[in-house]
Amino acid sequence: MADNQTSYPYLIPLIWQGDGPNPSPNYSSRRQAYSVPGLPTARWNGVESVVGGGSGVLNNYTAQYNNFVNVSSPLEIYLNFEIEGNQLHVAALVYNFDAITTPSNRILFILTNNFTGVQNPDYVHSVVRYHEQTFDIREAGDIQTYFQTIELNNAWSLENLRIVTIVQALGINPIKTIYNASMELLTTVTPPISVLGSPQNLEGIYHDQSEETDHFVELSWDVPVHDNAFLSGYRVFRNNEILANTQNSVLTYIDRNIELDTTYSYHIVAYYDVGFSRPSNEYVVTTGIVTEVDTTIIPLETKLGMNFPNPFNPTTTIYFDLHKPSSVLLDVFNIRGQMIKTLVDTNLQIGRHTIQWDGHDEAGVSVSSGVYFYRLQTEEFVDIKRMVLMK
Repeated sequence: MADNQTSYPYLIPLIWQGDGPNPSPNYSSRRQAYSVPGLPTARWNGVESVVGGGSGVLNNYTAQYNNFVNVSSPLEIYLNFEIEGNQLHVAALVYNFDAITTPSNRILFILTNNFTGVQNPDYVHSVVRYHEQTFDIREAGDIQTYFQTIELNNAWSLENLRIVTIVQALGINPIKTIYNASMELLTTVTPPISVLGSPQNLEGIYHDQSEETDHFVELSWDVPVHDNAFLSGYRVFRNNEILANTQNSVLTYIDRNIELDTTYSYHIVAYYDVGFSRPSNEYVVTTGIVTEVDTTIIPLETKLGMNFPNPFNPTTTIYFDLHKPSSVLLDVFNIRGQMIKTLVDTNLQIGRHTIQWDGHDEAGVSVSSGVYFYRLQTEEFVDIKRMVLMK
């Protein structure tokens, strides 16, 4: 059945050996996950079991194959790989057509070997390497490339090896649904991962304007070095989620949908007619701090007000007036004069501004009780005041 691709073109066989000269890695946990009732057991699509062998087993297997062969999948998997010495580098591009609602989904990277001539023919597709990762894309339209490096044994012949990638639900639910799988012979010619060049020199500029709606991040990058594949375009990721797609002639992107006082991480992936590249370098930016502004108050002078409440636990509010637009720096210091938190570092408009401090330092650690100072600096003004945190 495994070698009859004409009758069973969508069959991807995996044989898990529990003993013998070539035991499969992760055999015990896989058997436990499936609650295998007896040996041999064949699990179809992670859902249905056929227990036992004998002369009628082919009919039973064929019936299960026909049950699942026309079941639609919510995703597609595209495999690329390259071999470097005794290491197999695999890239699996996964695209979700539909949403996936099951928890605890995994993507599996499995290498099988044909032991015909070493063991009996039942071991034609025996599992010899097993790796799994969290599969974390869930929504329709999500796309991501997963990378895995697999160690090869120098005694193995490449023509006997197959790489298999599976996306499967592996939570506590007894139904271990397989959403899709892909298989390639290691003798198959695929564009090496290294040829699918990544975008180069990703840079960014954070435009911090006086008006909150004018804040945006401008990204730019260089064309990847690539051969043997057609560059279709680029995909922009923010905090590991797809933000936008651009054409292959576009090397910039402006992100205007940002919030203040937020850290964003960007990277770019090039996509080709045969798959996706590795991610570019990362660009990280923290946007300006949010202050509430009352523009109905037109201050006659710039001044720093007293915080309230004072003493406080755990949060206090600081206000300051600007009689004209200015760059503003508002820092908190401990009793030793060490700066522990920057509350504001941006350009602000005229008016009364308020901001809260929650008693945490730059690392997000709650500070101890004691005396602290806050200092306001503008282009023409400096003042400092005292506050007490009392826990």
